[in-house]
Amino acid sequence: MLPWLASGGNPEPAFIALGVGCLAGAAVAAALVREAPAREGPVLADVGRPFHDLRNWLLAGGSGLFVIAQIALTSYPVLFLHQHRGLSTHSAALVLAAMNVLGIGARIGTGRWSDRLGARIVPLRVLGTLITLGTAAVALLVDAHLPRSCRR
Repeated sequence: MLPWLASGGNPEPAFIALGVGCLAGAAVAAALVREAPAREGPVLADVGRPFHDLRNWLLAGGSGLFVIAQIALTSYPVLFLHQHRGLSTHSAALVLAAMNVLGIGARIGTGRWSDRLGARIVPLRVLGTLITLGTAAVALLVDAHLPRSCRR
């Protein structure tokens, strides 16, 4: 939608649409997001203790790899698909929109799955494997043949 809004040479409608989208997202979050019920648990006496646990460092490092993959794959797909692969701006933007919708679904689904399991590691491992396979597939298909209907 944004390339279409900005295609007239004036970016203002696109920025207004972004602002409206942010406000709508904030309204949905305010209406639906709630704190989990409080659980009684041990009080952490030594706040430096988590830094001494190797599992926390592994979790932080692994999470960082997830973010690197996300940034690498979502920063420039429209530019790449338009300039390198010859897709129209609108088609390339639709690819980015589909990526974001799938990402939103994956985040919500993985969060619900980990809540039901009562564990975070198993879903993170599965998600990491899927991200690795998806990134490898993108790398292998980066110059694959596109049907004429996808090009400008």
